This record gives sequence, structure tokens and C-alpha cells, in this order.
Amino acid sequence: MDKIYLIIYYLLVIEVVLIATEEAAVVAEIVVVVVAVVVVVVVVVVVVVVVVAVVVVVEVVAVAVVVAVAVVVVVEVVVEVVVVVGVAVVVSVVVIVVVAATAAAAVTGTDEKWESTRDRLSSHSNLQLSTQARDKEAWPH
Repeated sequence: MDKIYLIIYYLLVIEVVLIATEEAAVVAEIVVVVVAVVVVVVVVVVVVVVVVAVVVVVEVVAVAVVVAVAVVVVVEVVVEVVVVVGVAVVVSVVVIVVVAATAAAAVTGTDEKWESTRDRLSSHSNLQLSTQARDKEAWPH
């Protein structure tokens, strides 16, 4: 009877080992599935992070390009304003110099003309006065 018990015992041990092996296989399958899911999730997260980082870098570069273009436009406008203001100042100075020179020439010429006219009028006046004085002497009233 001991042999029967021993055989039953070995069969039970074998059954337990088989059941344990099956359970171990199920657990191993579960572990494999869990590890696969974790790997997939990690890969997806890494890919998403990389894509987001690339998008952020592209956006930063785009903003930097827009800022650079804006700076170039502002500098160009400032240069144009400086050139226009400079040209306006130069033209104004030239106009002022030309007007002042023309006025000075006109005033100088007027003085000379005035002196010449005054001298003629003065001599004509003196001539008239002397003629009137002579007439009074000749024909006293």
C-alpha cells in the first residue's frame, strides 16, 4: 500500500509541478504582455516627446525668423527716414543759402541802385534849386 501511496504522491507532485508550470507559463505570458505594453507606451511617449520638441524648435525658429524680418524692416524704415530727413535738411539748407544769397545780392544791388538814383535826384534837385534861385533873382516877385 505504501507503494500506491508513493505513486499517488509522485503523481500529485507531478500534477502540482505541471500546474505550477502552467501557471508559470501564464504568468510569463502576462509578464511578456505587460512588458510589451510598457515598451510600446514608452516608445509612444518618447516619439510624442520628440515630435513635440521638434515642433517647438520649429516654432521657435519661425518666431526668430519673423523677429529677424521685423528687425530688418524696422532698420530699413529707419534708414529711409534718416535718408529722407537728411535730404530734406540738405535741400532746406541749400534753399536757405540760395534765398539768403539772392536777398543779399538784391539788397546790395538795391543799395547801389538807390545810391545812384539818389545821386541823380540830388543833382537834379540841386539843379532845380539853383534854377529857381536864379529865376527868383532874375524875376523877383
